[in-house]
Amino acid sequence: MSKKGKSGDVDIVIGRNISFVRKQKNITQEELAKKLGITFQQIQKYENGKNRVSASNLMTISKILDVPLTCFFSEMLNVEDLSKSQSVPNLFSSDTLKILRLLEAIKNKNVKRQLITFIESFVNNFRK
Repeated sequence: MSKKGKSGDVDIVIGRNISFVRKQKNITQEELAKKLGITFQQIQKYENGKNRVSASNLMTISKILDVPLTCFFSEMLNVEDLSKSQSVPNLFSSDTLKILRLLEAIKNKNVKRQLITFIESFVNNFRK
């Protein structure tokens, strides 16, 4: 059991999801922090799960990022979850979502990194 005030697994999931949604919305930590009236370092601590986000700040973050509050509690929040949200436009094609799901299914970090490097190389060679 966690000591009072110490963040735990739920805080890590919430922080990770804040970071994910913020990046999808192309909002910097500085911009989010300014709208919340806190420092960007505090946003970093939220996103890393080092500090617990208060309920009122989480509500405000959901309004700023224009997503349902519940999306921050999903263990496996992904792009598809966001694209199904009524407040988020469909950002990705079904093929892109399929590739993202397949990539997320790869558990070996080294294999995943090699595949990403290959895809980057492939795209760079055919972008021209």
